[in-house]
Amino acid sequence: MNDDDQEPSSDPFGSPDSDSAEKTMSYFGAIGWMLLTLLVPLVLIAIASAIRRFQADDIVLGFGLQAAGILVAFFLILRFYAPELSIRHFIGLRSTHGAFYVIGAVLGVLITIPATTLYDLILRRNPTGVDQGKYMIEQFERGTAWQIATFVIVVLAGPFLEEVFYRGALFRPMRRENAPLGVILVSSVVFAFAHGDKNIFFPIALVGLTMGLLRFASGSLLPSALMHMTFNGVSFWSVYSGFRSGNTTSDASLPPLSLIAATSIATLGLIVAACVLGARSQTAREARAEDLL
Repeated sequence: MNDDDQEPSSDPFGSPDSDSAEKTMSYFGAIGWMLLTLLVPLVLIAIASAIRRFQADDIVLGFGLQAAGILVAFFLILRFYAPELSIRHFIGLRSTHGAFYVIGAVLGVLITIPATTLYDLILRRNPTGVDQGKYMIEQFERGTAWQIATFVIVVLAGPFLEEVFYRGALFRPMRRENAPLGVILVSSVVFAFAHGDKNIFFPIALVGLTMGLLRFASGSLLPSALMHMTFNGVSFWSVYSGFRSGNTTSDASLPPLSLIAATSIATLGLIVAACVLGARSQTAREARAEDLL
């Protein structure tokens, strides 16, 4: 029996063998798929509102709608661009050099200061849009169950799901015929745009750019997912600790300039270290090569 006569594996997490008909994705295609992730929740909201009153402040329902949009787009992308490829291989869920996990976790902590400082400065000039800190506090006030649900959604499930889509499902098909820097920039821009708040666009794009660089340098989705989780975890803990101490507002003064400068320099240094490690590590080079197989 030759290779053409073999039936594809029914296990989506099995062999990473790529199909010869695997398609490439343009930058405009990535924008279109991102818009689909926003359209699906709007349709579901319209249906839910027709049946009963829609609770816009329900974080579980909100995450469910976001997950529905991302999963619909993800499986359509998988079927269209690489129907014979394993899910794990398609999104880059593979091992890489161990130092990338440490770099990802530390970057997630360090970049919180410059990113949130930029957001606060923008918010002071344009005090409109969604206050994410206030939104989380409203969930905390509902009780312990909602505090746990908020942690799981904000720190664990939400970041992983977004990484699977933006640095996974969009990354590989764009990467097959486009330069790495272009793929990183486009995935970061659509990631920031999908958050739907112009005030947070540049801070989120900055974080997305860093995660994209980490994703490319390591050749794996895992370090960027870890960075995303720790970044959200620091933000979650900051709001939650304030809530536990009796502070029910999300207002906070800017950190000292010395801290902003130190964390910004450290963040840049770790990004450079990740790029150097990616260039020198055989494990990372092999992981990156799998994105083109």
